[in-house]
Amino acid sequence: MADNKTENTLSSDATEVRAQKLKLLREQVGEVYPAHFHRTMGNAELTAKYESLEPDTETQDIVTVAGRVYSSRNSGMFMDLHDASGKIQIFSHKDVTGEEARALLPMIDIGDIIGVTGIVRRTKRGELTINAQTITMLTKSLLPMPEKWHGLSDIELRYRKRHLDIMTNEDSKLRFQQRSKILSGIRRFMENDGFMEVETPMLHSV
Repeated sequence: MADNKTENTLSSDATEVRAQKLKLLREQVGEVYPAHFHRTMGNAELTAKYESLEPDTETQDIVTVAGRVYSSRNSGMFMDLHDASGKIQIFSHKDVTGEEARALLPMIDIGDIIGVTGIVRRTKRGELTINAQTITMLTKSLLPMPEKWHGLSDIELRYRKRHLDIMTNEDSKLRFQQRSKILSGIRRFMENDGFMEVETPMLHSV
């Protein structure tokens, strides 16, 4: 019981801090939940396109990506950005990142959804990276994400909050992606044969 109270208190404190950041963001940049944002490619497409890029190589290509921040290191200098297809590393530095974007870094928390425009490169360690030129806040998350490595340990909570389970558990994410593809395939097969999908009430025994 004490652990639950402590966890709830910490969550409440984190939510309050995020709410304060949201207020500051609105004062500084205005709209922090924009209705539209154009990205040029997804993370998986980006990874495939630059698969042959050698380590410690910078291109002249400028791309725009968007996703949820899953980790942040060195005061936001390095961030891991995930979309539905995969992960990409974001690098921010005064030599390449604009002043407005750098001012945004302290306001970004894990769980926020951001858009990034920048130059594609591969680090010396072989990590495909985008040198951020501009950063746009797309969705400020007011609730902290579950702990990164353990995710949701409560089975009932995982069932009730599937969105959090999918966000923090790669196996669950892959399982639901496969399920969605299977159902879509069955639906297309039946539709091509002239079947009609009908929603019916649940059947109960008399």
